[in-house]
Amino acid sequence: MRSWMNGRGCRGDNGPWTIGYGRMVRFRFARIMSKPMKNWNAVKERFMSDPLPIRLGNLAANLSRIKSFSSNEASRDTVASLIEESKMFIEWTAAQAEIEVAAKLVELQIQLALWQLQWQSIWTDPKKRSQVAEQSSMWSKQVLELSGLLK
Repeated sequence: MRSWMNGRGCRGDNGPWTIGYGRMVRFRFARIMSKPMKNWNAVKERFMSDPLPIRLGNLAANLSRIKSFSSNEASRDTVASLIEESKMFIEWTAAQAEIEVAAKLVELQIQLALWQLQWQSIWTDPKKRSQVAEQSSMWSKQVLELSGLLK
């Protein structure tokens, strides 16, 4: 009898909850389950209590942290967490921003998602990791400018 892990997939995109790809599914499931889930509701409540310029400043700070932590090879999970958190900050903020700011935030969110998709190869390649660090620094400066906090 085949185990449920070897059955047909429930998602076609091979996402973290895909069923049916043997060892890879078990690996992804174990990896997800071994990390404590972040309480996104609490994070959102705290984050959204600040005015828009402060939220954009917090996003810029996260992007700056990505640059800082990227120089340390042992900070892989921390940087991955900052990328995920930054995507959530954008998700919660973009709808309340001016259209030009929202467009830039969506562009940044796409970049963050692309980094996530290639995270394994990015982190193991010092050149790619350095590029991510530089790009996140550039984005941090842009978001800080968009926030209006520097005026």
